[in-house]
Amino acid sequence: MKRLVNNIVGPQIRRLRVNRNWSQGQLAAKLQIAGWDISRGTVAKLESGLHCVREYQMFFLMRVFDVQYRDLLPASIDPHAPDLFEKLSARLNSRY
Repeated sequence: MKRLVNNIVGPQIRRLRVNRNWSQGQLAAKLQIAGWDISRGTVAKLESGLHCVREYQMFFLMRVFDVQYRDLLPASIDPHAPDLFEKLSARLNSRY
């Protein structure tokens, strides 16, 4: 049975957090300071792909991690590709 995945940025969020030696609680606190009301449990769900990341929430992640949008996408996806939406859709659909 395939697991329902609601985002593709989860692994990158986890990688960025671990590279900074932050706990999920610390990341949640930093995101709260930035203005996103989020719990440690929701950070865990983000990282596992079980919680949807909305477009505006990407900006909080970019700000807290001090990264570009492309740094939150899987390495296999070129954010400048003209068919980005189709590639993202195909990647999500392949997980269902």
